[in-house]
Amino acid sequence: MSGSRKFLSPDEAMAGGGAVAQSGDFPENIRPWPYSMSDYLQSHVGRAVRVKFDLGGGVCEKRGILAAAGMNFIGLQPCMTRDLFIVELSAVKCVEVLDYKGPGRGR
Repeated sequence: MSGSRKFLSPDEAMAGGGAVAQSGDFPENIRPWPYSMSDYLQSHVGRAVRVKFDLGGGVCEKRGILAAAGMNFIGLQPCMTRDLFIVELSAVKCVEVLDYKGPGRGR
């Protein structure tokens, strides 16, 4: 799950537990930074986004609803269509979450 991991300090990691802590290893009120871009994007599935990506021939831009965020891809449903556009995260240059209110300001 996207907010269930955090990096440990080098001293904590050397104690034998590994470099990433799981959700039970830190207090409930602390929201750790996401481990990867896909983890972060998973918390925005269902929101309107603008994605810029490089498909080899230049930078393209699409707007739509973020429908999925996998380990190496995102799924975008373009505005006013029933299509699903899938692109590899390695091609993504920028993701703008539209009308983002920030943590604690409502969804």
